[in-house]
Amino acid sequence: MAEALPSLPILQNRGSIKTIDLDGVYWRRTMDVKCKQRHHWQNVPMRGSFFVLVGATFAFVCTTVAIGTLISTYCDNHQQASMGGFLFMFPAMMFSGIMFPIENMPAAVQWMAFLDPLSHYLGLLRNIMLKGGDPRYVATHVSVLAAMAVVSVMASFKRFHTTLQ
Repeated sequence: MAEALPSLPILQNRGSIKTIDLDGVYWRRTMDVKCKQRHHWQNVPMRGSFFVLVGATFAFVCTTVAIGTLISTYCDNHQQASMGGFLFMFPAMMFSGIMFPIENMPAAVQWMAFLDPLSHYLGLLRNIMLKGGDPRYVATHVSVLAAMAVVSVMASFKRFHTTLQ
């Protein structure tokens, strides 16, 4: 007698798992999923407010668009702007804490991470999604992102105005 093939669990909805056996037999088993978190995304709990996360994302997007606009004011064509964006993005990713923790960087290089908007956004993501979103931490990093956006927008407006004349 042949053994049954293993089954593949597929998460169907909250509290219920539909299991598909590889030999073609479908059956349904209900599981009581006990979790204190309200939301899940890719099996990562969302402990903070979704609206605070949207606000932090908006501040980050405004900052990066402003920096991109500033970079493009120094370029003559699209190719130069693309290269400038890449030359900004690669160090930004390296110093943001995605590849390795900022605390493990040399002290002379850690200040570059403070100037990187991606490091502030990653800190906000971790704090809001995993720790619940400490209001002081969120306010500090969102205000830093907003200040970076304002400075970049002012510099790009000034630079754009001088290039038009």
